[in-house]
Amino acid sequence: MTARNVWIAGILALALLCMAGAAAADETIGNATGEFVIVDDVEPYDGPIGPGSPLYGLKIAFEDLDESFTANETERFNKQLNHARLRLSEVRRELLMNNTDAAERALELYEAKLNTTQLQLQVMASSNATGLLHAQQIVARHQLVLGTLLDENPGNRGLQRAYNNSVTLEQKFEEKTQTRIERVVQKNNATIAKAVRLAEKTQQHTNNTGEEQAIKVQQTEKVQQGQGAGGNDDKGQKQVTQTPANDNGQKGNKNQ
Repeated sequence: MTARNVWIAGILALALLCMAGAAAADETIGNATGEFVIVDDVEPYDGPIGPGSPLYGLKIAFEDLDESFTANETERFNKQLNHARLRLSEVRRELLMNNTDAAERALELYEAKLNTTQLQLQVMASSNATGLLHAQQIVARHQLVLGTLLDENPGNRGLQRAYNNSVTLEQKFEEKTQTRIERVVQKNNATIAKAVRLAEKTQQHTNNTGEEQAIKVQQTEKVQQGQGAGGNDDKGQKQVTQTPANDNGQKGNKNQ
């Protein structure tokens, strides 16, 4: 086997490793429009090519190439966010090993992936397609992972910056899908999330406002009725007639 064939075989093997890593990082959510549980299930990266590897740049290049050959926009978003999840896995391992430089490199690539997704999202027409909702939910899960990492590594500016960027990206998805991910933390610290259409919330608010206005009208009518019942009736009042004062400044009497 020539050196060229060895080189090609090595590249193909590396490409397969990259695809396998992305597949392992794939996040699946059963119901994109119903309730789902947000959990921190990102394990520390245990693959052979981490941020400290000399082949790491080639690994990232293969991931980017895979995304660029994905024609469907929503599928591309999901691939980008799954690759971003892989960066979080790498960050977790490097922080556990106290490799701050390698962790920072993975964080920078995570933010770059979010920025790329946001730029592509801005030129995309609004849609509530299941694929976009799924991508939006992935971002919500990333926030939980980043929040946990921040608790474990307080004061880490890179983690805080990445968390803020994930919040911004979720807002951009919300504008496109017109769907908000509402979170409720239960007593067992489990986070239950639900995708709620913004149009439904607006309609509900409008209905509630109409009910409040109806109540105010009824209250106004009751107040007016109360004033009418408690007021004086002119027919029952005694008429008192005073004669004008005479020239001496004393009141006169008509009968005198």
